[in-house]
Amino acid sequence: MAEKNFFDKVKIVAGKTNRVVQPVTKKATDSAGSLAASAGRKYEESGVKERIDSAANTVKQQYEDSGLKDRAESVSNTVSGQFDIVSGQAMFQAVQDHLAKQEQYNDVLANKLFEALERIKQLEETLGLKSEH
Repeated sequence: MAEKNFFDKVKIVAGKTNRVVQPVTKKATDSAGSLAASAGRKYEESGVKERIDSAANTVKQQYEDSGLKDRAESVSNTVSGQFDIVSGQAMFQAVQDHLAKQEQYNDVLANKLFEALERIKQLEETLGLKSEH
């Protein structure tokens, strides 16, 4: 009986706590949302966003106008090309390309041979010759 009484008291305290905490939590959440919205409006209205965007665009334009971007790409391409040579990647790719072409030629030759054998077979049948194949 004492246990039941204890749990009943816990439920009552929890209910009272919930009734007190819930409005406070809602008010805090509403205030935080309002504060965030207000900060966003202030950021937009203050002109800070435009100044940051302008500064970023200026830096980007100066970077592009300086030619640094093109030189960096050129250096990158040169280094990449040299790395391919050193690592054998260029040779490996050339061999792979050659093998792919050879496979295509082999397929064409096999098809042509098949077609020729079919024509020979048809000619032999037309002439009434017995095929030795």
